[in-house]
Amino acid sequence: MTRSVDGGATWSELPLTHDFAVREFGIAFLDEQTGWVGATTTGFETRDGGATWTPVNMGKAVNKIRLLDGTGYAIGTEVYKLVVS
Repeated sequence: MTRSVDGGATWSELPLTHDFAVREFGIAFLDEQTGWVGATTTGFETRDGGATWTPVNMGKAVNKIRLLDGTGYAIGTEVYKLVVS
């Protein structure tokens, strides 16, 4: 996972997990602090702009995450729906 705080001029690596079997796919951010990443085995959530990530159940192989009007959709081998509060 990489992050830019200057509009993409520079990037820094942020650890998502130490499990090398996990491959990152889709990513979406609700705001500067809150976001989700889909991966091969599960999903991950951040509440601090990507400094730390917590596993969350959003299905396997999530390669698309869409946020529409306070509702999130994680699309992989299945479709998961999350109402963002």
